[in-house]
Amino acid sequence: MPPLLAPGLLLRPFEPSNAPASTEAVRESLPLLLQWMPWAHAGYSAQDVLAWFAFTHAGQVVASGCARVLAEFAFLGRCSCTGWR
Repeated sequence: MPPLLAPGLLLRPFEPSNAPASTEAVRESLPLLLQWMPWAHAGYSAQDVLAWFAFTHAGQVVASGCARVLAEFAFLGRCSCTGWR
């Protein structure tokens, strides 16, 4: 999928190089995520992130899952960057 560009915005597929930062963000936000996200668990690792990346790259995120994906995308901000604790 080609990236989508707009002034101040770049939307592109996940890349393996994003895994460490994504893993760190989930771990930092885990106390809050455990309350709401069924995929969150105490042992969340880079392997979980890479599995999600592979899932999205395989085209398995389709219309029925788009709302969930968008909601999780909007929610999944690092707690330290959102003010949530």
